[in-house]
Amino acid sequence: MAEQPDTGEVQPTLPALKLVEPKVDPDDPWGDDVLDRNKIADRLASVVREQEAPFVISVDGRWGTGKTFLLKRWQQDLDNQGWQAIYYNAWEDDFAGDPLLSVTGQLSAHLKKGSLWAKAQKLGQLVAPFVQPVASTASIATTGISVPNVRRSKRTPPNYLADYQEKQAAKDDLKRHLAELAAEVRSEAGQPLVFIIDELDRCRPTFAIELLERVKHIFDVPNIVFVFGINRDELVKSLESVYGDIDAGTYLRRFFDMEFVLPAPDAAQFSRHLLKRYGLDVFFSNLSKGQNDDFHFREFRGIADALPFVVGTMGLSLRDMDYCARLISVAARDLQPRQSLPPELFTVLIALKITNQELYRRFVDGTARGADVINYMSTRRGSRDVGARYRLAVATSTIDRIEAVLYCADGGGVVSNQIDALMTGRPLDAPHYLAEHHLRLNQARDDMQQLMQLKANVQGCANSDYPVVIGALAQRIDIHDGFVRP
Repeated sequence: MAEQPDTGEVQPTLPALKLVEPKVDPDDPWGDDVLDRNKIADRLASVVREQEAPFVISVDGRWGTGKTFLLKRWQQDLDNQGWQAIYYNAWEDDFAGDPLLSVTGQLSAHLKKGSLWAKAQKLGQLVAPFVQPVASTASIATTGISVPNVRRSKRTPPNYLADYQEKQAAKDDLKRHLAELAAEVRSEAGQPLVFIIDELDRCRPTFAIELLERVKHIFDVPNIVFVFGINRDELVKSLESVYGDIDAGTYLRRFFDMEFVLPAPDAAQFSRHLLKRYGLDVFFSNLSKGQNDDFHFREFRGIADALPFVVGTMGLSLRDMDYCARLISVAARDLQPRQSLPPELFTVLIALKITNQELYRRFVDGTARGADVINYMSTRRGSRDVGARYRLAVATSTIDRIEAVLYCADGGGVVSNQIDALMTGRPLDAPHYLAEHHLRLNQARDDMQQLMQLKANVQGCANSDYPVVIGALAQRIDIHDGFVRP
């Protein structure tokens, strides 16, 4: 790329490449809630409010859908309302030997400043018979519980029946103490103790199962509600990888009294929020200063229009959307005046790189057609009639532009010829250049208008050298040097 002359102008502040995960504001836990997760929290609170019997809920959502965001802020919100609520990331403790020590340690640490501290401290003595061998210094430092030494039996020969009876008695003592502790929490707070356990599906399968078993058999006491944040599908796969051919889904269900599925987020709302948080709106606006036609900011508006549709169609998670915004920042950071980031094509390439690396590379290399990408988007959407579904999600003009630029990657002429054949009823000589939902269109009156519009859109962009444009965009997305202008 030729060196740009120094104009003396100050370059706009660069957009961010990564955002620091915001901490929960104790005074306003939902202040950064752009997806109205507080409404879900209110629904969960209404379920567990005044619950007396032991109760276990799972909150199921795939990775990157905002479970941790929801559960952390819900814990703080409950705390602000006077509840006793604990948030515990199980993944951070999955190196520990026995999850019982971790759970009781979290409970003890939470009650450290309250009137129940002395009773909570007694948990250390009561869990001792279940911790084998003696708890390590690292485990004690992690959980905050000091467990007395547990010596191996010196009976010769060992009296297994006596050992069993001793452990049963210890279990009864521990459950009785937990029930008394929970009853006092209920008396003081007016609500059950809520224990939120997050990231269970990321733990070692053995640790995850042991934790569920401990909750099921030891913590099933009145006035304690457990809420597990999980990705159920991943947890099932994890269990099957260890325990073999079992019905892991049914096995998991026995641990939960109620299963709650986290609703899908609003892709449009969150993607626009990310573009703003990364400072891309300000960056493109400043980049356009001095341009009579606001060239760069118009392209940014095109990106902001296309991105919600693309990420929604591709089924991207919140974490994936964040990565999309990061790639846009990478690609835009060294833009020079009038260098283009064609919005529709740019956003499709970014989402495709995240969801299907192989198809992305083949499309960039020219070995996959635009129709292949459109068909893939249809598959991701989960509907054969993708055209109709598209039109429920976003303005028709955005959909049509995206389809047109993908077709133009193959050359507008051959695609236009196939559309002409559909319009006139002639046999298609290259049907593979059209997406499946367009192949189903015919001369029927209700399809003719759509065919005419599609042909006009393809012809409107057919003059651009799209293979060159795609290669140039891929260089930016893949963080390679250089940018070839069409």
